[in-house]
Amino acid sequence: MKYNIVINDMNRLSSSGSLSNVVRTIDYTIWVTASRDDNVTYHKKEPSLNLESVASSDFISFESLTQEKVKAWITGSTNWNETLYRAEKHASHSVWPENYITPSTDGLPW
Repeated sequence: MKYNIVINDMNRLSSSGSLSNVVRTIDYTIWVTASRDDNVTYHKKEPSLNLESVASSDFISFESLTQEKVKAWITGSTNWNETLYRAEKHASHSVWPENYITPSTDGLPW
C-alpha cells in the first residue's frame, strides 16, 4: 500500500509568549492506495493534528516552514501510526475482504 499526505490548512496563533505566528493545528488528508489484480481502491482520511507548545530554541518561523517539515511533524506525531493503520485497514478491507472476519453480525434468518 502507498500513502500520500496533503496538507489542507494550518491554524496559527498571532502570538504565544515571545513567539509569533505559532502553528497550533494542522488539517491534512491521507490518501491510501491499495490494489489487487485490476481492483484499485483509494481511501481518504482527514484528521487534524494539534501541536504541543514549543520551546523558543526549537521554533521555526511560519514563513520558513516547508511541506516536508510539516509532513515530518505529522509522521512524527504520537498518533501517526494509529492514524495510518486505520486508513490502511480501510483500504485493505476493500481490496482483500476475505482477510477480515466480522466477529459478530446482527440479522434474522428470514
